Amino acid sequence: MTWDEFKGQHMEGPSFLVHISINENYSTDALVDTGCLTYGMIDDRFARKCRLPRFTIRPRSIQAIDAVTTSAISEVVQVGIDVAGHRRIGYFYVAPNIEGYKVVLGLP
Repeated sequence: MTWDEFKGQHMEGPSFLVHISINENYSTDALVDTGCLTYGMIDDRFARKCRLPRFTIRPRSIQAIDAVTTSAISEVVQVGIDVAGHRRIGYFYVAPNIEGYKVVLGLP
C-alpha cells in the first residue's frame, strides 16, 4: 500500500461528533477531541443562548483544537449534559469563539 492510499483511508477522516443535550432544553453536535485536556469547552454565543449559569475564574489561556485561544478564558458554565442517555453535570470553559463547533468535549 502506498502512502497516498494509506493516508486516504486512515489519516484523514471526518470529525468525531456526538449529539448532546444540554440541560434538557438545547441540543447540538459536539466535537469529541481526545487531545483536549479539559472536560469541555462551549462557544460563548451558544452558552448565552442556553442561559447557562456562569462563574468567573482566574483568566487563563487554553490550547484548543488547533490553536491557542487569542484571549484568556475567564468564565466557566455549569452544564447538565446528556450523551446517548449518559447524564453528567459538569463545567465547561467559555471560549469567545470555537471555530466550527458549539461544544468541544475533552477528556473526562
